[in-house]
Amino acid sequence: MFLTVTYASVSGTIYLYSVLAPTLRSNFNLSTTQTALLGTSANIGVWAAIIPGLVTDRFGPIASGLLAATLLSSGFGGLAALLKYFSGQNVSVVLLCFLAFLYGQGSACNYASSVSTTARNFDPRDRGQLVGVLTCFFGLCAAIYALLYWAVGQDAPLFVALLAILTSLVSIVGGIVFRFFGQVAEGATSPRVLPWKMRAVFWISVTAALYLAASHGALIMLSSAINSLLLSRVLGVGLCLLFLAMGSVLHGEIFGSSGAASFSKVEALPSGEGDEANMPPEVESTVFDTVRTGDFWLLFTAFFVNVGTAIITVNHLADVTFSRGSLGDGNMVPLLVALFSSSNSLGRLGFGWLSDFLFSRGFERALGLVICSSVSAVLQLWLIFAPASHFLGAVPLLGLVFGGTYCLLPQLCSLYFGSKNFGLNWGAFGVAPALGSILMSTLVAGSMADYVAALHGNETRCVGNDCYGYTYFICFGLGLISAVVSVVLWRRRANKTAAGSSAIPLTDQQEMVAPDLDASDSDQLILDKDSPADSRSDE
Repeated sequence: MFLTVTYASVSGTIYLYSVLAPTLRSNFNLSTTQTALLGTSANIGVWAAIIPGLVTDRFGPIASGLLAATLLSSGFGGLAALLKYFSGQNVSVVLLCFLAFLYGQGSACNYASSVSTTARNFDPRDRGQLVGVLTCFFGLCAAIYALLYWAVGQDAPLFVALLAILTSLVSIVGGIVFRFFGQVAEGATSPRVLPWKMRAVFWISVTAALYLAASHGALIMLSSAINSLLLSRVLGVGLCLLFLAMGSVLHGEIFGSSGAASFSKVEALPSGEGDEANMPPEVESTVFDTVRTGDFWLLFTAFFVNVGTAIITVNHLADVTFSRGSLGDGNMVPLLVALFSSSNSLGRLGFGWLSDFLFSRGFERALGLVICSSVSAVLQLWLIFAPASHFLGAVPLLGLVFGGTYCLLPQLCSLYFGSKNFGLNWGAFGVAPALGSILMSTLVAGSMADYVAALHGNETRCVGNDCYGYTYFICFGLGLISAVVSVVLWRRRANKTAAGSSAIPLTDQQEMVAPDLDASDSDQLILDKDSPADSRSDE
């Protein structure tokens, strides 16, 4: 788990785009739509992860790590070269979008490897909180590397070059480590994490998210009195100590004395933990089977709307706050990025815990998606009229439900369609936020902002509530649709579970064959495994 967390912490670099967007816009003379298209290209690279998922599933972590390093070094390295040597020139937007897509695909390789490893290596009953921790550090990536942005004096070319080097190195080393230390042995039992260790990792992750948010606030408030380079280094050391604390907690859970993965023996859980009766049978669907199910399209729709509407604020953060009024100096946008990143991570942790809590109480995990969709719709309504100062409250709340959606979707994907083909299945789901980014962030928000700016007689930046007000109104309507779709999914899954649990639980051997039987055959298996044989024959 510690390995996957480290890997995930270099996978969320797309959330840094709001920090770089003003520099890219001014250096390359980009319009609002072109700036949004650049962010969308990176989003598509991360979310349309069919090729990275295929490489991860078929060729393993080393091939995935090498591919990630190649893509990240090419994307970030090329962008750094353009910022350094071609600033002020009209660089092709197509080239910029291609480079953004490359580093997005590299991040997707790392993310697919980390989530796939977690889904395969741990018991499904722990998957909610474990995936929550994992995706927490995916969301924290922006806040972590924003410290580096401060450390280099907000030098964009140097910052992007360092991103190319660091993310590529972690990709290669992580792929090798996953191959030799992070795989469950063939035929071994997937382990459960002891409750106290789960709680320790959860609270360390929460502390990391709050620490990073406070760090960026301190950088803004104290940078005039204290050298920001020195302060960012001190804060970075604190973050490293948090990572080491997590590693020390998890070390005994994952590694044996020889240093290799040791999964053959699982420590017993206290009584009442992980009741086998609540354990659903594992279903393994190919990507072609997955896309033919109603559950896939319900999840796809909610994913498309929840991420597509939120990414408008993420990609347009500098422009939308500028259009609503001044937030002070330029340091406020990095602060909002850090607040979104930290709350995004807390949302992933919180909804990971909520998912397991609901499951342990007999509720469907999809209920968490209903909550995310409903809150997201309310936030879009708020943002229609919100002045710039309200974004200090709205952005963290948006991060919470955005992170919650991203925590729940991998869980639901692995639970509904299995972990064997998780990479490809997750890649199919990734098309939803990619389309959401294209349609909502670029075609709707970007085009409308440029159009309103032209009406106002300003060809560079749009000022006024109407620049993004109509866009957020559309997002509110879509949010209501997402909430309804999420309710339909929740009730659909609850009805399926109720239909299955109306029968007395199957034995372990019956559970292994039950998924392969049709409805008429499965009726023969609805027998009480604790009933004596003679009483069954009498019936």
